[in-house]
Amino acid sequence: MRYFDFSRKRVALAAGIAAVLFSTAAAAPVIADESLAAQLDAATQKYAAGDYPLAILMLGEAIRGLGARFQAAGGDSQARDALVRAYELRAQAYIAIGELDRAKEDFRQLLTLNASWKLEGAAVSLKLVELFESVRVELVGYLTVQSEPSGARVLLDGAPVGATPLYSVPLVRGTYDLSVEAEGYLPFTERLAIPADVAVERTTTLKLNSGTCIFITKPSGVEVRIDDKLAGITAGGLVPAEDAALAEQFGIDPAEFSVPLRITLVTPGSHRVSLSKPCFETQDYKIDVEIRDNLFKPATLQESHARLAVASTPSGAEIFVNDELKGVTPQNDLQICSGSSTVRVSSRDGSWRYEQQIAPRRNERLEIQATPRPTLTYLGVVPSERSSVELVRDLDARLREQLGRLSTVNVRIDSEEAAVALRNLELSREILALSADSSAAKQQSLVDRLEKSASSLQTDLLLLAALPNEELQRTLKLFLFSRRHAKPDRKDVLFLNPEALEQALGRLDLEAPVVAPWAGFVTVDSMLSPYPTVVLVNPSGPAAAAGIRVGDRISAIGGLATKSSRALYSQLASLAAGQSADIAIDGAAQASTHVRLVMQTTLLEIPLNDRRLYYNRLLEDNLLRAGVAAGDQVQRSLHLFNAGIAFLHFDQALQAIEMGFSRAALPSGPGVSAGTVQYYLGECYRRLGYTKDAVAAFKRAAEDKQATFSSVDGASVSEKALLELEEIGSGR
Repeated sequence: MRYFDFSRKRVALAAGIAAVLFSTAAAAPVIADESLAAQLDAATQKYAAGDYPLAILMLGEAIRGLGARFQAAGGDSQARDALVRAYELRAQAYIAIGELDRAKEDFRQLLTLNASWKLEGAAVSLKLVELFESVRVELVGYLTVQSEPSGARVLLDGAPVGATPLYSVPLVRGTYDLSVEAEGYLPFTERLAIPADVAVERTTTLKLNSGTCIFITKPSGVEVRIDDKLAGITAGGLVPAEDAALAEQFGIDPAEFSVPLRITLVTPGSHRVSLSKPCFETQDYKIDVEIRDNLFKPATLQESHARLAVASTPSGAEIFVNDELKGVTPQNDLQICSGSSTVRVSSRDGSWRYEQQIAPRRNERLEIQATPRPTLTYLGVVPSERSSVELVRDLDARLREQLGRLSTVNVRIDSEEAAVALRNLELSREILALSADSSAAKQQSLVDRLEKSASSLQTDLLLLAALPNEELQRTLKLFLFSRRHAKPDRKDVLFLNPEALEQALGRLDLEAPVVAPWAGFVTVDSMLSPYPTVVLVNPSGPAAAAGIRVGDRISAIGGLATKSSRALYSQLASLAAGQSADIAIDGAAQASTHVRLVMQTTLLEIPLNDRRLYYNRLLEDNLLRAGVAAGDQVQRSLHLFNAGIAFLHFDQALQAIEMGFSRAALPSGPGVSAGTVQYYLGECYRRLGYTKDAVAAFKRAAEDKQATFSSVDGASVSEKALLELEEIGSGR
């Protein structure tokens, strides 16, 4: 005769055990998980069919396997519950054949594993419950623990069982080590015997093992930090009627001081205290805490301000200090709080911004000259499958430190929005691989996501670091994305070399200049002369006007000897346009003489491929500067031209045309000029397969005989364009 309807109960038990078998991570049990699940299913079917002896045998094998699983899992609760369910299942089978003693033994094993286990299900019979409860009476006692204060942790044999008040916890009879613990109090411990069917109660008052610190400040609203951890903020004001004794004790005006801030559970001994509030000088000092109320002398913080002057190019930009609008540029005498602040200067239409962290001292005056610069947001480190948490954390900290030193870009390092952007971009290892994918659709998908994230972050550049799966090299891959296209700057850094990482990130500060001082001559060093020898003189340049000729040897500038061309160019670079210098010439066909050289400037083309540079940074920088140079057509066109070069570096020929070269209206003449622009337009059209347009652009470039690459002293554009036309004509 069955004691209850097992049809639903057996399915629930078997399903619960199987779920644990396939989810618990542990060493392999005696019987494979698949075999255990199959045996349990077969055993339940045998029970349902009335074949109880065979069901018992099969459950015995399963229990041995589950026991091995439980031991291997180190007492894991899921493995324990699976074994408990199996014992319950076998006990039902024993009851069905009248083996009540064996059923009681399985119930003992069950309760030893989990003394709080209960038989559940509407179909459980009263007789079955009586048998189970008779075993519980023989085996299980109960523990109640209360404490003052309440909420203390209760541990038995070192394992947590709950917090006080804890009522009637079922425990298998035996002896336990009881511990009651609370922060700031001495623990209560006892070796405790739990008899069967007995309710044991313990009530304890924990002894205080900490002090209470009491702070009063002028003004209120002061942050109190103990050992660099925020402990509280003072508030309100003393009430004269209630706090007269306190005011008299310290000789203070109650209306000017905060109410006492009580900070409890401070460990006895010496601690560092810091009191701070914006626009007030921070106070740092040490305190000694005893196990009692520790009332400290009221602290008065002194107001602390600094002065700030802000100018911008162009002017009329809005000035924000910690996101508070302070006016528009120029401002010569803004009062701000001393200490750390973020200054942001941005155009009213939001087209450009400048950000800087400052930390002025009291009464200090700072000056800021704000110019448009791109904003870079750091997204974090993508770990590899083999990366440890400690390694990723260390690299992230080093990257943040180095990025904080950059001075020519606005850097955003700590940003919850950046973390959200990283998730939205799904910049996993697969997406990073996609950045090099040639599929137009996939490229456009990444561009769309980059633009969306950059727009939400109000940023121009996104920096991401990734750790590849490798064993020996320990390479960190840096990816710098622009919001304009899908291809990143990619730099591999051996991060075990601190200097390599510092150098790689420091190059984010490198700006490619668009103008430079120009002397109009070129020299070389040789064994035949102790001085640089002139090998080229531009006929329309300042050197020719000064009388310098090919073959002259430059022995000094401004009285300083020149031993190499490098030293010579360095001295010339220190001169601005319009400045003059005395040049000493050791003539090849004339006596030594001196000439007066008046410097001019040359427009510069950024190099198409320079491994030191981050071209996405140059791209955003030049487009930004083009936007604010609307009043200077040459400067605007030069920035657009160099933005086109940056696009071309990534083989983004269409964007190079649309956003760069087609909008760059440089004048004709010597140096980087209209002919140079036409040559690069021809190069872009050729890459896109538009041969007719490429030929037309190369022809226009060939007609400009004065145009050069790089600078006024660069190679001839016309000669290069003619070679390109020859190649196109020959079908190469």
